[in-house]
Amino acid sequence: MKKILDQIPQSTDSTFRQFAFSAGKSANLLRWFYCLMFAVSSLWSLNDNAPTIFIYPVLTVLWLTVAMLFGYFHKSDVFILSIWIDLAIITTGLLLCAVFGVFNAKGFNIFLCYFPVMAIATRRYNLLFVLQIGAGLLAMYAVLSLWTLQTLPIPRLFALAAMTLVCAALAKKPKAEVVEMTRTAVMEAYALGAHEKEVELLAVMHKQFYPPAQYELPGLYASYKHGVGTDTSGDFYYALETRQGPLVVLGDLPGKGLDAALAATQLQQFISETAQEKEKLSEILMELNAVMWAKKQTVSCILARWEGTNLHYVNAGHLPAIRISKREPELLPVNAPAVGAAETIDFAEAVLEFPKGDLLLLYTDGAYAGLAQEQQAGIAEMMRLAEQFGNGEVNTICHRVFDCGQPEYKKAPDDSTVVIVRRQEYAAEAKG
Repeated sequence: MKKILDQIPQSTDSTFRQFAFSAGKSANLLRWFYCLMFAVSSLWSLNDNAPTIFIYPVLTVLWLTVAMLFGYFHKSDVFILSIWIDLAIITTGLLLCAVFGVFNAKGFNIFLCYFPVMAIATRRYNLLFVLQIGAGLLAMYAVLSLWTLQTLPIPRLFALAAMTLVCAALAKKPKAEVVEMTRTAVMEAYALGAHEKEVELLAVMHKQFYPPAQYELPGLYASYKHGVGTDTSGDFYYALETRQGPLVVLGDLPGKGLDAALAATQLQQFISETAQEKEKLSEILMELNAVMWAKKQTVSCILARWEGTNLHYVNAGHLPAIRISKREPELLPVNAPAVGAAETIDFAEAVLEFPKGDLLLLYTDGAYAGLAQEQQAGIAEMMRLAEQFGNGEVNTICHRVFDCGQPEYKKAPDDSTVVIVRRQEYAAEAKG
């Protein structure tokens, strides 16, 4: 990356050298214009004194010669040389005016020819070249003025100096802006590429640590869909069998990038191990709370476990789950603060009857990113989707709810997870 950034100024110089070829055409058009201008001036000044009558014709011949010469060599990189020759022709005209005593008359008209040539010289975008031209012209004109007039024409010298400064600014600024713009574009492209690689890696990580997309446990069938966010990546989901019954966990850990994903994976593993040791959901969350409090972090999550025909759950600061049954969808309220929000928290379990065939919809805030910005509006949208698709098959409901909640034409900034769990018969119930 550093090597690429270091090469940008040299590459820019090379590009501007190529651009100077097109500037050569403009310079040659100016030569033809000067040739025509001095040819007309030659006819206009036929009645001048004999010594000065030849000044304009001489300049006409010189401009005609260089216009034809550089027109022939227009494909060669002779831009700098051609500009110096142009300035030399103008200076020759001034020298002739000084010799024949018309420095202030015809000489002023010829003096004005410097400025278009200096303007064209800026298209080489070479600051040193422009400064050399300006310094050379100032010195040359000052010497001619002192020799001819025995004084310095301050206004003309200031005009040359001002033109030099303007040309220097024009020659420098485009290159500086192009270099800066190119560097910014390269760095943004690098960051975008790195971010896209990170998103791909996050997708692989979630696929590795999440359970299968369709997962069956004793008495349960679960389906989920997950999308990696462009900004945050702290969602975690797990389904496992415990001694008390099948357990489903969904949580959202604040954070960005791989660090958040790794931390979420560690929480998932911690809950999985603790769930095999502790009988109550509240005990699992108390263990997790001690860890999060020590880290000064919080995490919202919901733990749902089916024990026979009953659902036991604790919603610790997470979005309310939605129960889908033969009746209208029902919100299961949040019944505890987020884990880690306080040193001691009472994680009280809620228990409700959950007949076979009923569904539980769990989701994270990224699931409604394309439908609502505020949480309450997002929950209302999830309720609407649950009612709209609630009569479908588990996998169909999961995918339709997820797809409808995503933004159109762009990826969601937050990662999103939708889980649908269906209560079904235990083997023992089927035999009975």
